[in-house]
Amino acid sequence: MRDRKFQILVVEDDELDRLIIKKALKSASIEHDLYFAEDHESGKAATENTEYDCIFLDYNLPGGTGLELLKAIRAAKNESPIIIVTSQGDEKIAVEAMKNGANDYIPKNLLTGEGIAQSVRYMVNITEQKKRQAELELKLIATQHQLNAVISNAPIILFALNTKGEIILFEGKGLNDLNIDKETFINKSLKDYSNEIPIDLENFEKALQGESVGIVVEWKNKFFEINYKAVKDQSGNTSGVVGVASDVTAHKKVQEELEKAKQIAEETARIKENFLANMSHEIRTPMNGIIGLTRILINSPLNEEQAGYLSSIKMCSDSLMVIIDDILDFSKIEAGKMTFEKAPFSIKDTVKHTIALFQAKADEKQVQLVTEIPQSLASTFAGDPTRLQQILNNLISNAIKFTEHGEVRLIVKWSDVGKQRARVTFEVKDSGIGISEKSIENIFESFTQASSDTTRKFGGTGLGLTIVKRLVELQGGKIIVKSQLEKGTSFIFHIDYEIIEAEKLQNIKPKELDQSISHLKILVAEDNKINQLVVRKVFADWQLTVDFADNGQEAVEKATETCYDLILMDIQMPIMDGLSASKMIRTTLSEPNCKVPIMAMTAHATATEKQKCHDHGMNDHINKPFELLELKKKIISLTLTSDSSLKEVITTPKSEKSPNVKINKPSGSGQRVSLASIDTFLNAPKINLTYLKHIADGNESFVVEMIEMFLNKTPEAIKEMNEYYSSKKWEDFRRIAHRIKPSFGYMGMPEVQQSLSQLELLSENELQEISVEKTLMDITTRTNEAYTQLRTELTTMK
Repeated sequence: MRDRKFQILVVEDDELDRLIIKKALKSASIEHDLYFAEDHESGKAATENTEYDCIFLDYNLPGGTGLELLKAIRAAKNESPIIIVTSQGDEKIAVEAMKNGANDYIPKNLLTGEGIAQSVRYMVNITEQKKRQAELELKLIATQHQLNAVISNAPIILFALNTKGEIILFEGKGLNDLNIDKETFINKSLKDYSNEIPIDLENFEKALQGESVGIVVEWKNKFFEINYKAVKDQSGNTSGVVGVASDVTAHKKVQEELEKAKQIAEETARIKENFLANMSHEIRTPMNGIIGLTRILINSPLNEEQAGYLSSIKMCSDSLMVIIDDILDFSKIEAGKMTFEKAPFSIKDTVKHTIALFQAKADEKQVQLVTEIPQSLASTFAGDPTRLQQILNNLISNAIKFTEHGEVRLIVKWSDVGKQRARVTFEVKDSGIGISEKSIENIFESFTQASSDTTRKFGGTGLGLTIVKRLVELQGGKIIVKSQLEKGTSFIFHIDYEIIEAEKLQNIKPKELDQSISHLKILVAEDNKINQLVVRKVFADWQLTVDFADNGQEAVEKATETCYDLILMDIQMPIMDGLSASKMIRTTLSEPNCKVPIMAMTAHATATEKQKCHDHGMNDHINKPFELLELKKKIISLTLTSDSSLKEVITTPKSEKSPNVKINKPSGSGQRVSLASIDTFLNAPKINLTYLKHIADGNESFVVEMIEMFLNKTPEAIKEMNEYYSSKKWEDFRRIAHRIKPSFGYMGMPEVQQSLSQLELLSENELQEISVEKTLMDITTRTNEAYTQLRTELTTMK
């Protein structure tokens, strides 16, 4: 039972009884130390300062009864287990003894080994249970102290109420912070004091009904997050409500600061977006003229020297446009999401053009510009020649800038790395001023230059080498720098390229579109005369008929008088901008003039600006300066009228007139329209199942199933939208709009689809404008009318 011996005391005056107990203990195989006392006084003395695992106490003793000794032992605070030894038939004495603190009794006729062993084990178990109970009580007390310490110091209020709403627990430091005296409210009804404490009667009653309640309330300039929860008794019945109110004032203030910071960040982003859009326009507009006129000159009769100069101008302009595009989207650069072309190109030609670009500058400084290219270098690689040109331009420009005499050498080496791939290593080496060992460590960091006077002497932003390093690494390469002051610098980088074989090269060369577009008549709205000149020359080569408008108002007037095959619309123009002009064409002109494809020809290259073009009714956009092949592809795509498939237009049945409506195939992200133009759609046919029947391909049961699903699900969704709008649950409102908009496309109701598409993109402030309520009413009315048509359609199909 335990490792140590049992300590047992026998208080018995009869020698024979003592022998019987001794023998019984021995036969019980219990390891023990046995002690004896023969009368009342010796028994009392033996128990004064000693506790035993078990005491056998005879009832009849000299000098006093066993009952008197029992009382004396317990009075002395001795908790030893005591077994009263009685004669047979003395059960009443035993009961009286147990009332006064005995743990058990045993008749003398049961003083056997088995009886003694059972009694001793029972007493020992009692002792151990008492000790465990005492330990648990101590732990419970310690836990209670800890809990009280937490409640007393944490900024919370702990509360409990019975089913009557009476406060039976009210603790926590939060009470002190609010100067609330808990004694005032203990055992009082909440309904009488709910205005004096941050515990709410309504939420208590909700919790009492089984609802979990969690709210944030403001109380005396503090914010508390309060949770209420019902408590069940052992029978599963609700016995009350417990809750905790946590002080979240600091968190709330942080949230408010974050919200302010978010608003500032959004405003900053908006300002940045506007700045980049304007900068894009201001830079791209003259660049469009430079590149366009260069292309025109390249196609004119030239001598070899002129052709070389123009080729260098074109390559320099192309490289500049790549840089401009990168600057327009800082987030893309910072996130490492820059894209790279994989096109066939010649490294030898790229190096040749690079040297040609900087030869005059090198000659001006009397610096030799030398190249070393192995004859064995493959003729064609697959990669991004523009990015390579950008890297080399930056490194060679820097090398010449910081070299006063001597040479700048461009060394190209290559090695086969297997699987038709080669590692091409470039070294730009100069004999210039060099870079100190300390400065080399930071040379690739943004806005960093080698010394403080570098900017004053040589100019520059310090961004060039940062961009170079990113461009190399994003192509899987690596760049290092070696330098010594006054002896020169070497920048060495490598990029792995795929080797293109001659046969494969023939297969991947881009094919020019040979489709004739000479039959088209195009209106170009462009106020820049140089850009007009470029477009005029390009379209003359394609034998197109072209009219020009110098502003948006003139474009609308010409589009009213003539039905063009296509309108190319600039964005920034005097009198009326391109966005307003496009919207007016779409919403005020009659058919077919209102349906003419419109393509934005814009210097605004940001995603936001492109979205605005689509929002104002434009079909596509092309950036200035544009590639001729891309422009021709887009013109063919927008003007190909066979089945109107590329315009994504489904012709309305002749029996139903649909002024000013362009019907898009449902794609889930259809063209957005202005809320102000919703009235235009109200006179449109309610449904058009042309597209649904087209995709069904003769399967009428599919059409029936789609209509029935629409009729079953859409009314409830529209109802939910109205409810969410009334309760200003904007996220749910937008979610429903997003979910149901494709359904209206399938039912031939693009005006509703487009309105829903716009609603889901509106901000919270925009959603609260009165025009949104009117639009929602129009959608509800429009769909109710459509349901009738669809039900009629079903009766003819079943």
